[in-house]
Amino acid sequence: MKKESKTFPANFSGKFVDRPLLDRLNPFTPFHSKKFKPSEQAQLLINKYEDTYGKKIHVLPTNESHMHSFGNQKTDPSAVGGYFRREGIGGIHDPLNRYVYLNPKGEKITVGSDKNTVYKPSGTFVLAHELGHAFDPDLKKSPYRGEIPSGVKRFAGGLIDALTLGTTDLDKRTYTYGKVPQFKSRAEAYEFFGKEALDKFKTEINAQKAAKDFFEENKINDVDASGYRGPLDAYPSTYLQGYDMGITDPNFAQGIGSNNPIIHEYANRSPDGSYGPGVRALQKEIDADEDLKKVQKDLYDKARNYAKEKELYSGNR
Repeated sequence: MKKESKTFPANFSGKFVDRPLLDRLNPFTPFHSKKFKPSEQAQLLINKYEDTYGKKIHVLPTNESHMHSFGNQKTDPSAVGGYFRREGIGGIHDPLNRYVYLNPKGEKITVGSDKNTVYKPSGTFVLAHELGHAFDPDLKKSPYRGEIPSGVKRFAGGLIDALTLGTTDLDKRTYTYGKVPQFKSRAEAYEFFGKEALDKFKTEINAQKAAKDFFEENKINDVDASGYRGPLDAYPSTYLQGYDMGITDPNFAQGIGSNNPIIHEYANRSPDGSYGPGVRALQKEIDADEDLKKVQKDLYDKARNYAKEKELYSGNR
């Protein structure tokens, strides 16, 4: 039997409106000049998460100062549909709130016979994806450090760290790497740094899965209004592909710094960053490195299996 499709007005996720000063001074709301007025579709989504987790959800416009770089390459703010900030107020450890951010000009449409361009906030699928991050317990973990402490434990750990002048890290604020070991081979380095790439892939898959489940549970099938487009494993896969680019593309590799397992090899072959015979020779060595190929295959196998487990695998690499 065919599922009945629930269709909403094509107003995307809602709109941002000016917030009165008195409302901004309310200590229980973010001090921000804008307030989000959700569409029926987005309100249904927000209600679901607030009812399930008992935390207040605030949707704010993206802030260019929050845009993180992928290595040294600046992120184009217009290309970011939304994001969730793990740390700070509204982050994964906040006991009361969750702040998620939507690009106020994330969707471009044309209206009327004159085909005028109108910008609206990113679609509801982006909002559902970011809320998937906001309530993902895996974001409280690090692939290198394990569970990240919160609440009193985090405060106490930070206090001790301050008293020891940073010789300890009990609050695990450097949760990404800690101390990077000395590697004996490219394969060892790739396997170590690949943990971060795989972790990022998994959390993005989790967010896509959360968004997909919401749409299916509510029989929503209006792509133009929601922004629900597939394949849903394509975006998470970019984190694995970007990691590989840091291995195979010397220009990109030198741009992403310490995240590249063989950055020093490229630097030694080409101190000025130019693409020459030394770099080409290194690329051939990398292509012939069988141990590196094995750990690379293992990384992709783990990612593929995780996507299959979440029923999001599209059949691509």
